[in-house]
Amino acid sequence: MPNQKGFAHLFILFAALGIIVFLLVSSMAPFKDKLFSFLYPKPSSFAESINTEPYGVNDWNWIDDSMLGMQEMGAKWMRVMVNWSSIEATQGTYNWSQGANNNLDFYFNQAQKYGMKISASVYNAPAWAKQPGLSEPQPDLYANLLKAFIQKYPGKIAAIEILNEENTGGCWPVAKCRDSIYYIPVLKSAYQAVKSADPNIIVTTSGLWANPTGYLEDLYLMGAKGSFDAVNFHYYPGKNAPSGSYTWLISHFRKVMEKYGDGDKPIWLTEFGWNITDEQQNANNIVSPQEQSDYMSYVLDKSMKSGFVNKVFWYDHHGDDGMTLIHTTNNYSWNTLQPTLVSSLGAGDTSLVVSNTTVKNGAPQTADWTRNWPKDGVLQVDNEKIGYTSLTSANGNTTVSGLTRGAGSTTVVSHAQDTRVLNLDLTANFKRQAFYTYKNFIQANPTWSSSQVATLPDVPPPASAAIPLSNAGFESGITDWLGSLTIDSTQGHSGTSSAKVVNTTGAVVRGWHQAVPVEPGKSYFIKGWVKIDPAGSGNMNAMITVDAQDASGKYLTGGPSNYYIYDTEGTWREVHYPFKTPDNAGRLVVYLSTDTGTGTAWFDDISIEPYDLSIPTPTPTPTPTPTPTPTPTPTPSPTSTPLPTPTPTPTPTPTPTPSPTSTPLPTPTPIGDTQHPTVPTNVLVVAISSSQINLSWNPSTDNVGVAGYDIYRNSVKVATITTTSYGDANLLPSATYSYFVKAFDKAGNISASSNTASATTKSPPQATGAISGTVFSSVSGVLKRATISTLVNGSRRSVTANSLGVYILSNLPPATYSVNYHYSGYQDQKINVTVNSAQTTTKNVTLIKRR
Repeated sequence: MPNQKGFAHLFILFAALGIIVFLLVSSMAPFKDKLFSFLYPKPSSFAESINTEPYGVNDWNWIDDSMLGMQEMGAKWMRVMVNWSSIEATQGTYNWSQGANNNLDFYFNQAQKYGMKISASVYNAPAWAKQPGLSEPQPDLYANLLKAFIQKYPGKIAAIEILNEENTGGCWPVAKCRDSIYYIPVLKSAYQAVKSADPNIIVTTSGLWANPTGYLEDLYLMGAKGSFDAVNFHYYPGKNAPSGSYTWLISHFRKVMEKYGDGDKPIWLTEFGWNITDEQQNANNIVSPQEQSDYMSYVLDKSMKSGFVNKVFWYDHHGDDGMTLIHTTNNYSWNTLQPTLVSSLGAGDTSLVVSNTTVKNGAPQTADWTRNWPKDGVLQVDNEKIGYTSLTSANGNTTVSGLTRGAGSTTVVSHAQDTRVLNLDLTANFKRQAFYTYKNFIQANPTWSSSQVATLPDVPPPASAAIPLSNAGFESGITDWLGSLTIDSTQGHSGTSSAKVVNTTGAVVRGWHQAVPVEPGKSYFIKGWVKIDPAGSGNMNAMITVDAQDASGKYLTGGPSNYYIYDTEGTWREVHYPFKTPDNAGRLVVYLSTDTGTGTAWFDDISIEPYDLSIPTPTPTPTPTPTPTPTPTPTPSPTSTPLPTPTPTPTPTPTPTPSPTSTPLPTPTPIGDTQHPTVPTNVLVVAISSSQINLSWNPSTDNVGVAGYDIYRNSVKVATITTTSYGDANLLPSATYSYFVKAFDKAGNISASSNTASATTKSPPQATGAISGTVFSSVSGVLKRATISTLVNGSRRSVTANSLGVYILSNLPPATYSVNYHYSGYQDQKINVTVNSAQTTTKNVTLIKRR
């Protein structure tokens, strides 16, 4: 009927206008989230798959042997790297099946053939698509690629990860891209593009790598909430056991998500691993096969019991790598720590005995290396392949019987005692111990449910009290702060003043607070504010960092790791991250640091509070639909959640003048005491930079009490302090300075002068450059973990290419370097590269595989 039809059209028009007005006037994020959820609903399969298929692996080729290994284990998710530079080298021209490591057509066919799901990490923008001066792509161009990708493989993509390791290696060689401010526009644009093309695809963040403990909160503070369905991170703790950091890190991620109303969204661990050889990996991080299995089991178990980590992907599954579960080539140089012959094996022997004891770092280590050998199979001893029909293990040894010598046309020879024995496992691929560890865990826990959730261990408790960081707002001048900083009374976050650090060299320039006591083995959370002058080079980062020390001042650990701020858009931006203190920590030093570029930064309002990471035992929710929290979600501004104004710790002295070279104490009033303090002894001076010399001395004593110390430089008093150490800053480079110290008491009595000590400041740092690029294989794409080395001032410096084949040799003085590129099984290549001051020279190299 016409009237009803016209009314319906009018109703639709008003409804549309209402939505538009709502978007224009509403500034409350929860309502925006609800509207966006209406436009882009959550994937219908998201809740269904969140706990029923938690296991996956990384691979670079996905051949049948790899897929069969996945089927045997029970893993259901493939993590596929989608290299944009290879797919669309020329804008608008797509190649979806380009050679090794980039044959997406083949990968999707394999997934369909074997019944697997794909999570695709779309990374590495081609040069034409990058933002000027950045490694990140232009948001609209990246969105176009994702739409083309989804259109190419409709209904076949389960999840898309927006770029890869953007807080660190993924953004090389442009260091400032590690700042989340450059990543967020790409993430937001990508999310809308994916959801408009296929709402069923799960969208995750870039894989956060190397404990970027402040990066996730940056995403929330600057408006990225609602632009991802899951938080994605990578975990590579070197050779360290996961009990030292894994549960602490995931508990922190969860705490941040709950703080911003995303407590029902899952966390994905899309890369984790340890290497048992140095093939494509760091030789300093090698662990034993047993340790690799134990560490894997810990991460799997704690992820399952967390209730919020819902996907785990081991790196790497199949190939020639120190981390692979299935090693492609049976090569003795990589398959280390295998059983050895107990006694020599004669040419006519029909049985042999192998020992399950091996040696690592000079100490015997025992494990049942033969536990997962098939009952009948093939061994390789030296170059002889030997068939066998039975195994018997007892007393730490395994007897292998029914030998068939000369299998595979190899020569029957004798073999010496302690020769390693390799089991060929009936295939061309060697399944390592960790393969069976993963398989056994999956088969024991094929799905994850709320009945398995438990309280997580190894999470350091919160400290009992906040750290009393004096003069944290810089309203008392330079008091208690040392190093290359001054007080600027024209800039302040909450008050009138702040600390100012000027970097004119591009090297590390920083100031610091005098060491303060800290509780060992506890969790803390530091907050502060930083502002970077936009008139600088644009490449300088400014961070508030911490160093934990033992009671004697020996460095133990520092932080944060891979969390950087390069741009504050001319205003104040919050720094925020947790840290945990080692069990032997006694003191803490807070640094205000600048690095990698020139410019000016201001710091203000720093606080360090206890951090409670205890999480009530959670129950996994059946749906990830966000539930608004009582606390309003911050608006997408870098300063949207200002801290309360910190109150500086009161001191018993009047406010000092804001001079960087003098902190005068009040004139003492004599009260009848005439005894002088003892002379300060053992004055030591050390030049730590081209502009600063640090002093320390043994304390004086006094019958009433020492009130402070006067510091004399070249016989002129330059400072008065109350501690027994001092940093004399703003000095000239390559200049010699002499110092002595006098003590005074509360009655004004002054000691004699201490011994005189001299030091010469260092020469000014030379502006440096860098060499960066990608290492390619002549036959198979990039060579991840290749070794790149050169001599720098007579000392060898080497780096390892990351998982994308990218490397960077940084902090190189201007010169021509002979750079060597090495990768096992390939011919070394040596190239002369000229480095200029403050520039990065790009050098991509292709290594030739040996025949």
